[in-house]
Amino acid sequence: MITTSVKAKNNAIGDAIRAAYRGRLTQTELAKKLGVAQNTVSRWSTGDASPSFDDLAALERACNLPLGWVLRAAGYVTETKTAADAIAADPNIDSPRRELLLATYRAAVTQSAKTSSTVAASNSSKRRKRAS
Repeated sequence: MITTSVKAKNNAIGDAIRAAYRGRLTQTELAKKLGVAQNTVSRWSTGDASPSFDDLAALERACNLPLGWVLRAAGYVTETKTAADAIAADPNIDSPRRELLLATYRAAVTQSAKTSSTVAASNSSKRRKRAS
């Protein structure tokens, strides 16, 4: 039996998953992209089950979502807990997989910072041109 707090977390994840694919994909199409059964996507969407970390990563790719958004929606990241903290603390992730996930996370954070800097510089340049 699912406890109330787990069910609430699963419902939050389900809401996020539905928002990610609604209007773009059917459950069947998403399931096919993720390599899971349609029933699995349905159970995630209704909060009856929670996707694994690997499934969340696949969801990120299938729906073209930012990794941080997916991890926050799944409760892996909060204001006080980073994805790296969640990965490091998860007993279900073996050591080689943990190192790969941490490296992927660090690369994503680095790329995000570079992108933010590039966008900020571009916006600043555009403002200067308009002011001229």
